Amino acid sequence: MEAVATQINPSAGIDTYSKLLGLQQSQLQLQGAQQNLQTNQYLQAQAQAKAQQDQQAAAEMRAGAQLMADPLGNGLVDKDGNPTVDAYQKIKRIMPITGDAQYEKMMSAAKGRVEYADAYSNLTQKQRGDVNSALAAVAADPNSKASDVLSRLQLVKQDYAGTGAEASIERIIKNTSDGIGAIRKEVGDGPNGSIHPKLQHYLFVLSRGNLGNQGITGSGGIAAGTNVLVDQGGTVQPGVQNSPLSGGGLTLAGQPIVKTLAPNQTPEYAGRVAQASASGTGTASGDIDRKNQISAAVAPSNNAISTIAEMRSLTRQISQGSFSQQILKASQAAGDSSPEITARNLLKKDMANLKTSVGSAATTDAQRSTIDQSFPDLENPDVPTVTRALDRIEGTMRQNLVRSRSAQDYLKKHPDAGGLQQADDKLMSDADPLMHTYNALKSPQERAEFLKRHFDSPEQAKDFINRKRAHDHVGGLNE
Repeated sequence: MEAVATQINPSAGIDTYSKLLGLQQSQLQLQGAQQNLQTNQYLQAQAQAKAQQDQQAAAEMRAGAQLMADPLGNGLVDKDGNPTVDAYQKIKRIMPITGDAQYEKMMSAAKGRVEYADAYSNLTQKQRGDVNSALAAVAADPNSKASDVLSRLQLVKQDYAGTGAEASIERIIKNTSDGIGAIRKEVGDGPNGSIHPKLQHYLFVLSRGNLGNQGITGSGGIAAGTNVLVDQGGTVQPGVQNSPLSGGGLTLAGQPIVKTLAPNQTPEYAGRVAQASASGTGTASGDIDRKNQISAAVAPSNNAISTIAEMRSLTRQISQGSFSQQILKASQAAGDSSPEITARNLLKKDMANLKTSVGSAATTDAQRSTIDQSFPDLENPDVPTVTRALDRIEGTMRQNLVRSRSAQDYLKKHPDAGGLQQADDKLMSDADPLMHTYNALKSPQERAEFLKRHFDSPEQAKDFINRKRAHDHVGGLNE
């Protein structure tokens, strides 16, 4: 058989290899395209999620702004600017995503608005008009700078130097300065150092009193009257001191109270007990009742602390025999033979007013007992005795403020308030009210004088400090 020669193409292997490489490259390109598609889809999903979050955050901030338009009327703060017990829940309800980050800033701004409005309400219509005009003039001028605001307000203050309005205008200046500082820190200035549009809006709001109508004239607003007791010799007459915004003046109301009655013997307290007994709840039973009691005690506690500060000033003047110009002028007007007599009379009046505040602020039998035992003789107040009494009463009032802050923290974790009563009982179980007064003292000298007047020996003072430290350690005193 004759052999047949087979023809072989030398480039066939190369062609096959090239085709294989081309197929691999095509596969790699396809995989790359798929990966790019997945990456783009992921980035797009991320962008969409972020856009949704941004939209949600923007909606929450708008809702928060509406809440802050009238923080007092909307129940975020009380008339002294302190957060209400359920302020956190109200903010989280409408700001579930941004509420935690914004809470402290909102509370600070709300307190500033109330403080501003409180000072504003103490001015006459003309004085308020002068403040408003100064603020509006700066806000309306596109070339104004932030420093122009305070300069204009200082000129208004100079116009009323030496009058009762001066202190209120000074408070307005300080509050305005704090607000301007916070806004400039957040958004800076406008072009060429001019005021930023956000600051401009803030100034326009200030020029309208910085608080919603409900916060000024509504129930619990700054125009609401303050309960007082008028000394009438053997009795004190309950009444209401009307706000200057409501025309001022005193309105007497209720039955006279015999001076010897303790706070838990007054008709007001008896009514509270009767109402609680009728509802079957008791004065401090149940978590919701305790929450309401703690919240209701904040305002009278702050009022009491302010009154105590005035009384401390009077006791220092009496002790040192050196009196302020205010006391000297009051003494001349009253025709007293010495300014000490005037100061002691004012001290007795303050003590009577203090009884009203602390009677409303006491929420437990232990607090009422402490207060009952602390009040000295109103007819012949002895300065050292009054000072020690004020220490203990102030401590009881500051304890209420600590309880309020503790309750706010508790309700952030347990919005239903379950267990609040037990937590509050534990907070107060080991705390001597004097611990709160001691913590409020800033200078070493003040603390040394405090220990000296309350303890007879260094050992007793050391024991007090050790007990206070132990209570601080477990979170009892968050001063």
